[in-house]
Parts: sequence; structure tokens; C-alpha cells
Amino acid sequence: MSDDEDIRDQHTGEHVPEEQAYDLGGTDLVAGDDSGAAERRIRAEHHLDPPEEFDQEQGVPERARTRAAGLLPEERLAPGDDPLALAAEVLHESDVRTEVPGAAPDTVIERRGSAE
Repeated sequence: MSDDEDIRDQHTGEHVPEEQAYDLGGTDLVAGDDSGAAERRIRAEHHLDPPEEFDQEQGVPERARTRAAGLLPEERLAPGDDPLALAAEVLHESDVRTEVPGAAPDTVIERRGSAE
């Protein structure tokens, strides 16, 4: 990358330091909204079931038991001492991002049909 290239956040337009430019870990799903309003808005826009029903349909409770045993090192550093709850949250957010690709605009999944 050249010194004169300016990297900007696609949402805020703010300058992003080069060492952070390729960090794909963030999500705009709940962006600082502890009340869950952002998630409720996204669910309504995309006709998704309420969280409890959605999680049951996706098998999150069953999958969380397996996922809790294999948490990644960075996931284990998260606050709290309940690996099952953390695993369920990781799976829940992943499933929502799968159902609503725009929920995590900095992680793009290209979907193609078989004819492409």
C-alpha cells in the first residue's frame, strides 16, 4: 500500500490506520446497542422469528454444548464465566449473519448459483 493511500471506514468515512484496515472481526448487528433495538429492527426488516424461536429452529441450544467445549482462545478471553452462554451467543450471531448477509457489512460472503 502506498503512503498516500487513505483508507476510510465504509460506514463512518473516518480514517482507518493501515494496521486495522483488514480487521474483519466487527459487526454492525448491535453496534453498542445493549437494548437489542438494532437486532429487533433487522429481524423485522428480514421477517426473522424472535430470538428464542430462531435459536430453536437453528438448533443453537444443542450446538452450543459442542461449541462450548471448543471455544477459540480469543473467545475464552471474553468477560463472563459461562462457556455455554458464550457459545450460544457466538452461534446466534453467526446464524443471524448467515440469514441477513448485510448484518455484518465488513464480512462479505459471495453467493453464486450453480449456473454461475
